[in-house]
Amino acid sequence: MFRPSSFRYSASLFIVGLSFPTFCLLLSAHAESEIHDPSLECPEIQIESLENKYEIETTPDGFNGQKTILRFLWSKDELGPQISLQAPLFNRSIGDIFKYYREHFGEKMFPTKINIVQTRLAAGLGALYCRSYQTDPANAVTLFLSPTSLEYPNEFTRLVAHELTHHWFFAQSKHAAKWIEEGVAYLSEYLVTGRLSGAPVIQYLYHSSASLTDTDLAAPMRQMGHTQLLFSYLFNNLGNEFLSRLLPSAMDSEQNVTNAIPKENPYHWKAFQDAFRDFQIAKFLNRQDYFANDDLARNRYFLFPTTIQAVAQPTPPLREWSAVEYKTLSALKAAQRPQGLRYEDIAVIDNSGRPIVVDAGAVAQGNGMRYFRIIYELKSPKLN
Repeated sequence: MFRPSSFRYSASLFIVGLSFPTFCLLLSAHAESEIHDPSLECPEIQIESLENKYEIETTPDGFNGQKTILRFLWSKDELGPQISLQAPLFNRSIGDIFKYYREHFGEKMFPTKINIVQTRLAAGLGALYCRSYQTDPANAVTLFLSPTSLEYPNEFTRLVAHELTHHWFFAQSKHAAKWIEEGVAYLSEYLVTGRLSGAPVIQYLYHSSASLTDTDLAAPMRQMGHTQLLFSYLFNNLGNEFLSRLLPSAMDSEQNVTNAIPKENPYHWKAFQDAFRDFQIAKFLNRQDYFANDDLARNRYFLFPTTIQAVAQPTPPLREWSAVEYKTLSALKAAQRPQGLRYEDIAVIDNSGRPIVVDAGAVAQGNGMRYFRIIYELKSPKLN
């Protein structure tokens, strides 16, 4: 009998109806990344043994479009989700996700069956995508959602948009870098719902030197907040062209992100490193430059309206692809220099009565100056 508290971290989860040779072939390609977050564990559930089922037929492309079956499943040990009264809301949610999917991934990639397994997940976790449960990835997807996620349509929409993006990576056999896959998944939920996922963003702003690329098993939430803010920033400043250029690539390195940046862009970014530098400044400043000549320049160092600011860390960052602010120029110069990593020290004039000015080299001093060290992954001598 299934016990919701029974978990195991393994790629060899039992799947009813999948032949052993097919199952082994499926795992051989993806065993190293059974789950997109290595700090989590997949539940051990025999899907076809779940006693309780409820199906909703949705028409995500309108009345005359294709049908997608939402199939809710749960164990007799679980309370039944309140889904019958919310059927119209679920139909609208799937429609919103489908419109985004069609624009960016192609409607042929949208599943005709979405299995929603209600089960208790790790604390604070709303949904989970496990690759070894996907027996027919071209047509169907199986997602695990916590009971509370089914109570709120907006939360349901956000989570399903996110997890369906992970499924697209799997169905397309994309061996993407974890930070890029998470970034695209968070961008999906942002573009479908118009909202950032608050908890990861807040965690990141309070740990603002968290690495973008190094796996952080101790606190993965802040790393997810980092990549979420980055990809929403890139999209907001580069538009659909950025995403349309990124998705066909392997997405396994920052070079793919560099190639996705349009050559003609308003900020003259030539590489991902240039965009990352501006993003880090925006993270700490997060304000519009009202003295700029146009809207694009005005928003260059702006992320989203909030009173929350990134917290300056008391110790210098030693992680790859990270940044930290120093209160004074002397503190920056006295900070330990990262060994074997490329980095850049900069000074920024951040005075609401003056335009934002970035001075590479951090040599300027005066009122309204703020000082930063930005660390890059590239293993070459420092920039300045």
